[in-house]
Amino acid sequence: MKTWSREAKFILFCLLAAGLLIVVTALLTPAPVERDARPTTFNTGEKGIKAVFLALAQMGYETARWEKPSIDLGRVDAAHSTLVVTAPEGNLIANETQGVQEFVRRGGWVLAAGYGAAFLVLPDPTQLSVSSDPCDAHPEGTSAIAHIQHLHFEHAFKWKNTPPNPVFAQRCGANAAVVEIPMGKGRVVLWSESAPMNNAGVMKNENLELLLASLPPSHRTVLFDEYLHGVRDDLWSRTRGTPVMALKLQLGLIAAAILFSFSRRHGALREVDAAPRTSPLEFSHSMGSVYHRGGAGEAAIEQARRSFFDFLERQCGFSRETLNAGPAAIVEALSARFNYANPALEALLEPASGRIKPARALTRVQALHRIQAEIARIVNQLHPTAENDPRV
Repeated sequence: MKTWSREAKFILFCLLAAGLLIVVTALLTPAPVERDARPTTFNTGEKGIKAVFLALAQMGYETARWEKPSIDLGRVDAAHSTLVVTAPEGNLIANETQGVQEFVRRGGWVLAAGYGAAFLVLPDPTQLSVSSDPCDAHPEGTSAIAHIQHLHFEHAFKWKNTPPNPVFAQRCGANAAVVEIPMGKGRVVLWSESAPMNNAGVMKNENLELLLASLPPSHRTVLFDEYLHGVRDDLWSRTRGTPVMALKLQLGLIAAAILFSFSRRHGALREVDAAPRTSPLEFSHSMGSVYHRGGAGEAAIEQARRSFFDFLERQCGFSRETLNAGPAAIVEALSARFNYANPALEALLEPASGRIKPARALTRVQALHRIQAEIARIVNQLHPTAENDPRV
């Protein structure tokens, strides 16, 4: 009989625990629409406005969801379009105000519901505040909205200074519940709240009449803004508020557990790459570190001098007597044989005396190496096969 390994038992336990957690969550968690307070066309709960979205389509309006930034409204036929904005998210308002107002000036019609929506359409929203006293509105004026009776609002607008050219259609005492504001070639209908439009409120006849009266009769295309509710036209944004995110988290934890369990013993075994101790580069670093810690700059200079003398003897054909004659003799021999002159060479070939700082020692050694490379190029130009000739 086949026995289960500890890893297999652990994975099976995780799968069973995740499945049990999903079932319990599904049974105890209320439906997302019951918890979602956003007035969106996707929300079928009491606070949503999906009923309005579907009802207008049945009445002959061409309805659509707007899921792009307001700057893209410039490509919309404003003269034959209406934009419905309900309770936008505060962190998105500042970047969308210009696009919405430009849409109105070009002849668009905007139905804005709620205090946040007022910031999108009013030239100076700082003059506006909200009263939270419920009231039964009374009509004012001669517009179509003013013919509607028995409207109830939980909030109303209070202005410090009245905006230019307003038409107050419904009032709550001294405050305003519904205001019409002309702007350029278009018009704004501003509600103090979106409750008359939500799925529960639109069931009342007077609220439905208010909605229809707030839409222009000549506009047949109604765009419901969802971009300002945080909705994006992609797959991940549409899963927000659903159990998909929790399911992805659980699957991620299970995958991490599987990798942790099997990678300990079932992964590929490989030795760590390490440079051999005999590596020339490591030897150079080690010797450099020894010189640096010991402050032995003169030793490094002496080593560079000996290497330069060996080069002159083997590659350039200088005799040992010339090399032992001193720096002046070497400089004179280089000038006579290769027509090479460097004023600093004689000082560089002098033996190091006393303790030399590492920086100065490094500069001197590098200078010797550079001069050696220059002489080597001259030798190769005069004798191209010199470095391969065993007689040199």
